[in-house]
Amino acid sequence: MPIDDVHTLHWGLWWHPSEPMAGFGKPVQQKLNDTGQLIGGVGPMKPHQTGRWFADWWPQACMQNDFLMNREVKKTKNFTGIPSVRLQDDSVITSMGKIMDRTREHLGTADAMVIRVRRRMLEAARALRERGVTPPGVKYPELYRVRSCQAILPRDRSWQDALDDWHSARTPEHPTGGFKPLRSAPEGGFGRSRRYGQD
Repeated sequence: MPIDDVHTLHWGLWWHPSEPMAGFGKPVQQKLNDTGQLIGGVGPMKPHQTGRWFADWWPQACMQNDFLMNREVKKTKNFTGIPSVRLQDDSVITSMGKIMDRTREHLGTADAMVIRVRRRMLEAARALRERGVTPPGVKYPELYRVRSCQAILPRDRSWQDALDDWHSARTPEHPTGGFKPLRSAPEGGFGRSRRYGQD
C-alpha cells in the first residue's frame, strides 16, 4: 500500500486452502537466536516508535544494523547471513535509496517480466489519468486468484491443462496428489507487514 513517495506498507498472508493452520511453531526470537535458522516475515518489531506513521510496525532488522546479518552464518549456512527471505529482499530494496534513478538502470533479458509489469502499470496509470479508464485489477478481482504451481507430470500431460484449476485457485486439491500446500504458518505468524523506506 503506498504511503507516500518513498514508503509503502506490504502485508504477507499465509493460509491453507482447505485445512486449519497448525500454528506458529517456535517463537520468532528463539529462531533468531538459532544461528542460521530462517524466520518467517520480518521478525520482531521495534518498541513503539512515537511520532512515526504505523508506530508499532517497524522491524528491528533495518539498514542501521545491517538487517541483523550474521557473517558466520553467511560463510556457512545462508548466503546472505540475513535471517529471513523478506529481510533479504528489504536489504536490497532499501539499499537503492529512497527513489531509484531508473534512467541509470540496465535491465537484461532475465528482467523481461519486470519490464513488462512496469510497462503495464505505466499504461494503466496513463489511461486512468488521460481517459478515465479504470485499471484492470479494480474491475476484475479474479486476476488476483493466482497461486504458484509445481508438479512432476507424465511427459504426455500438458502442464497448463493439469495445473490450470490449481493455478487459478479454483480448487484446494493439487492435481497430482503428491504436493501438499503449506500446512502451518511460517514462524512469525499468519500475516506480517513489510515496510520499505529509509528512516
